[in-house]
Amino acid sequence: MGIAAKREGWDIGEITAEVNKKMTLKGPRAIDSISIQLFMPIDLSIERLKFFRN
Repeated sequence: MGIAAKREGWDIGEITAEVNKKMTLKGPRAIDSISIQLFMPIDLSIERLKFFRN
């Protein structure tokens, strides 16, 4: 996102992420699932958000 925003000349503000992992309960310890939640400035336009989805 940062590279694309820089290329387009956009200031997207501060973006942070929260990452949580769930480990397996049985057998050898391994990652069962990972969830990532992104926190972006509310003033990002719909057009810019759509641009990052592609």
